[in-house]
Amino acid sequence: MNPSEDKTYLYMKKLVTKNYKLDLFDRFSDNKFIENNEELKKIGEEIINNFSKHQNLKIHFFADICAAPGCYSQIILDNFDIINGIGISLPYEEGGVKFEIEDKKFKKIYKNILDNKYRLDLPIKLDLGIGSCMSYQYNAKISNKLNLQLIIKSIYLLLPNFKKSSSLIINMSMKNIFIAFNLINIISKYFKNIKLWKSSNIWATKNTFYLFGYDFIENKNITNELNNLFILIDNEKNDIYNKFIGTNEEYNKINKMINNIYYIRINAWKKLIESQNITAN
Repeated sequence: MNPSEDKTYLYMKKLVTKNYKLDLFDRFSDNKFIENNEELKKIGEEIINNFSKHQNLKIHFFADICAAPGCYSQIILDNFDIINGIGISLPYEEGGVKFEIEDKKFKKIYKNILDNKYRLDLPIKLDLGIGSCMSYQYNAKISNKLNLQLIIKSIYLLLPNFKKSSSLIINMSMKNIFIAFNLINIISKYFKNIKLWKSSNIWATKNTFYLFGYDFIENKNITNELNNLFILIDNEKNDIYNKFIGTNEEYNKINKMINNIYYIRINAWKKLIESQNITAN
């Protein structure tokens, strides 16, 4: 049960390692992170369309973590009738992006979610939670750890506010394939059904993909379990970083789903390589 030895994964990794300079990602200007709103709108529409295909959803209240500028939230507000939402994002003065959404049904909150004391205290339970946090730090080691913290803090804020049948959309990373497998496995235990999805049009060459969780399974111990997850990721020598912690059945199920993500990324890299008149092998 070693995902790093999967043949499709190894082929993908070889393509990326050999050709990574073809697709450098830089969105900083004057030391400020700049979002590409057109890309966000396109992938946001794809996310909601693909997410909604697998279940007839009724959304009345949602939360969007790392929401600014608000493209995903706006798409949700435009596509569901009776709905209210909140969006939480890093303050602009701390390096975040400003909200551009203006809707009386949507409350904007500027907050660093990695504040240890921060909790999401809501008057009613959520129907949908979205976590689309991703760090764009130049230092790869810092960025990878920060991404992991953001993903876990997002589910830590959202899941205790879920009710039976609530749904989740969470941005994931395959930068560390063992972490990816283990997080998928952990999150899957809180839902009756999950799906992995990656756009073949936007950011297709990147490490990122999405996990869709359907029909939340209520769990009284969820806060303690997620607290323990924070402790696990704090030590990079922990097994969660270098082996799959689960059963053969769980591994095979995840591997089958994530292979579809590998193929999308491989095809995107092949197209990019071919456009530069380089042979992919």
